[in-house]
Amino acid sequence: MKKITYLLVFQIVTIAYPLSIFAQTDAKKLMRDSSNAVYDSLSKKYSIYQHSGQMAVDSALRIDPTNAYLWQQKAMPHLKNGDFPRWISLINNAVEHNPERYLGYRGFCKTIFMKDYDNAILDFEALQKLKPNVPIFEMDHTIDFFKSICHLELGNTEQARIFMEKSVQWQLDNKGMDWTHYVDLFYLGVIYYDLNNLEKADYYINASLKKYELFPDANYYKALILNKLNKKTQALIYLDKIETAKAKGYRMNEDNEIYANYPRQIGQEEVVNLRMVLEK
Repeated sequence: MKKITYLLVFQIVTIAYPLSIFAQTDAKKLMRDSSNAVYDSLSKKYSIYQHSGQMAVDSALRIDPTNAYLWQQKAMPHLKNGDFPRWISLINNAVEHNPERYLGYRGFCKTIFMKDYDNAILDFEALQKLKPNVPIFEMDHTIDFFKSICHLELGNTEQARIFMEKSVQWQLDNKGMDWTHYVDLFYLGVIYYDLNNLEKADYYINASLKKYELFPDANYYKALILNKLNKKTQALIYLDKIETAKAKGYRMNEDNEIYANYPRQIGQEEVVNLRMVLEK
């Protein structure tokens, strides 16, 4: 009789246990679906950049406080307003609840907005540990691309070269030159310029310009290379291209560029100063 009782209890427990897992899964999905539905409904009426929009996000988060996307939406206005302490406190919640999705994004924002290159690198490395041997992209670029420009700004030029070459090589191997990003090629040219390897710097700047002829920043570095080669007349031609490009609204065309400059991105002052040097 005892054996029968124990067997019956065992069967009940083994049946109930997976059912409880399914129940928890269903409850989480219901919470997520409900919070997304509330947010989707309210976001059609209110912008997250307004107080009413932030209240809408809060309403959805009360239903599901583990919804990483909503934490990212709540954080975004503070990032673009330059309130980085507030942004960090909010985006950390998104990373906590979905690190595979938001570690790279947080690292990107630390790189481009905050210029916090050391901590950005830590985010990128943590993400690569979570997803080893998998190509990871953020804002149309590889994680190695962002690691490279972090090292470039930290003065670790050789490390910057290694990571940018990895980024370019992956694209060449998997997509071919036609699909290799002109900004990756540009930065590899910049890195070789810093390393005083003018031959390779010229090669990659030319490759970038072949894809995007009126890329202002690449034209600037082409002029710098020609100046170092004592070809000042030719260098002035590329400065004129910058003026033409900027007048027509051409720019680097990177994500969030309107809010923050990318590393080594040029302004009018750099163009004017280089023209003065070349025209002496």
